[in-house]
Amino acid sequence: MLLSLKAVKEQWEPELFLAQLCEIEATHRQEVRLKRLLKESQLPIGKQLSQYDFSEVVGISAVQVKRKASELSWLRQGHNILLFGASGLGKTHIAAALGYALIEQSVRVKFTTGTAMAHQMFNLLRLCIKTRGHHSIR
Repeated sequence: MLLSLKAVKEQWEPELFLAQLCEIEATHRQEVRLKRLLKESQLPIGKQLSQYDFSEVVGISAVQVKRKASELSWLRQGHNILLFGASGLGKTHIAAALGYALIEQSVRVKFTTGTAMAHQMFNLLRLCIKTRGHHSIR
């Protein structure tokens, strides 16, 4: 049922009708923002903290990661999180899960891998050298 029809039928006061409209609008805007943040983040699909088995790794716990996801002072201070370890330990999973948790709090996230960052830096270096007239890097 349309909200306006419901308001008429139930004889709402104008303030209640406006409050309901504002709540609907705010919810819609939040949903649109979260969808945009998720799309912009480029996070791998399906990586949640609840799906990661922390018993398989040493040096990081579920409590530590969940704290980073909920206590955002480290972000406000401009700190980063870097994950290091052998292949197959779940670094990407942890990073993506943390990203999803931050997006749920309307924090803007950008996911990339170390390989992709190195590739971008190499391409920028090559462009800088090329614009200065040098062509020694291929």
